[in-house]
Amino acid sequence: MQIHNWLDAVNSFVRGMPKSFWLVTGLYVFVNIVLVLLATPGANLAQGGDSGSYWNPALALLKYGGFVQLENPSEPNLYRTPLYPLMISGLISVFGESPGAVILVQLIILYVTGLIFRDSVRDWLPGWENLGLALIVLNPNLLGTAHLIQSETLYLFFMCIAYWALLKIVGIDFRWSNALIIGSALAAACLVKPTSQFLVPLLPIALPLIAVVAGARAKWGRLFGQGLLALVLALAIMAPWASKLADTGNGYSLSEHSIRYRFLWDQVVMLEANKHGLSYHEAEKRTTAPGSYHASVIESYGSRWKELSKVEQFAIMESHGYQAILSYPIAVITKVMVRSVAQFMISGGAGNLHNLLGIDTARLNRVWFKTSQQDIGGMLTAFFSKAPLTALAISAVSLGFAVIARLIGLVGFVSMVRRGEYALILVLVGLIGYFVAVHLFHGNSRYRIPVEPAMMFFVLYGLREMSFWWCNWRQRKGTALAK
Repeated sequence: MQIHNWLDAVNSFVRGMPKSFWLVTGLYVFVNIVLVLLATPGANLAQGGDSGSYWNPALALLKYGGFVQLENPSEPNLYRTPLYPLMISGLISVFGESPGAVILVQLIILYVTGLIFRDSVRDWLPGWENLGLALIVLNPNLLGTAHLIQSETLYLFFMCIAYWALLKIVGIDFRWSNALIIGSALAAACLVKPTSQFLVPLLPIALPLIAVVAGARAKWGRLFGQGLLALVLALAIMAPWASKLADTGNGYSLSEHSIRYRFLWDQVVMLEANKHGLSYHEAEKRTTAPGSYHASVIESYGSRWKELSKVEQFAIMESHGYQAILSYPIAVITKVMVRSVAQFMISGGAGNLHNLLGIDTARLNRVWFKTSQQDIGGMLTAFFSKAPLTALAISAVSLGFAVIARLIGLVGFVSMVRRGEYALILVLVGLIGYFVAVHLFHGNSRYRIPVEPAMMFFVLYGLREMSFWWCNWRQRKGTALAK
């Protein structure tokens, strides 16, 4: 009887969903089957961004029962936050040491993320929800990433849950459950990638501000309390991992000094490359060469430097990272920041698909790392002049999608302004601006992933506005012909 009821429920759901929903779903399944069949064997692990730094901790977790170095279990490995390695280790324990199961789960996660986004779109733009689903699950940037061992798909999932609840608040739904969802989802996202950690302390400010801008000024006190609750919940969820890092001398944080050091000094490398017209690899060597700022910090400690632990050395160099960045001329910093924003906004993410399909992968990496960072035109010419047709086609589709989406998104932004959707603009622009700023001089399509839903909201508003223009034009044309 229970099976019969379950089948009736499934049948009712299938019949109740519009054809456009099943068209998008079918297309998603088809595209992924094609990508799986065409993928280079082993590429999803070998070509994933930082894949080893997630895969090896997962193996060590299974082998030794803790976050330790795979080759040296006496040494802790807290370089990456825990949730993605935990997911990988759980899947390996069930399906064996193959990335295939992880990729399948990531594709399911991406589809569920699309469904969550679809629900938000249905609240704000009824009738456009299935196109919203398509803009997520068929997005080249998200699709390529889901086929590689990278943490971004899981990160996007938790961020999209937080978006969903945040948009409920923007829509004057002030239930406490929304604040609880935001706090827990944002904390989970931080335990996948710590990038969003600075959003957590903003919750008691952001939620009442949203209420005020949305026209519910009298509710700001309630939203302040909800923001505090979300903050406390998020801190409680993140506390065990932060305590583990503190126990190893890395402070009460979500990441080791080593990864924070590398993040800051990668920014220095990019500034150095653009200031002197060097390639990335040349600048990397220059920033640590004798006479450099980096070398002078080490020299200032004399013989004591070698007596410090690795953790202490990374902590010292991390603390000098900001000073190193600010030592560059404002003109250089501004130029590199503008370029980073442009890359963040319009880069297509085709590199992941190239890597997955084994199309011109090595040369693409050489062009990026060995060409002068000042010579963007030369970099593009060096790649596209010798790229095979398949690489050109993938790049054209990915870049075209990003550029067209940004242009339509501008129309959507204007439409929101005209309609007085100021609270929605505050949330979407605020989130996009946060992720632009936090990545400083290394903006790219990979770092845009957590705000793709926010950007697609602008696209949908733009498409709706353009559909109004079209309908009005058709109506005026029909009236003129009738006369």
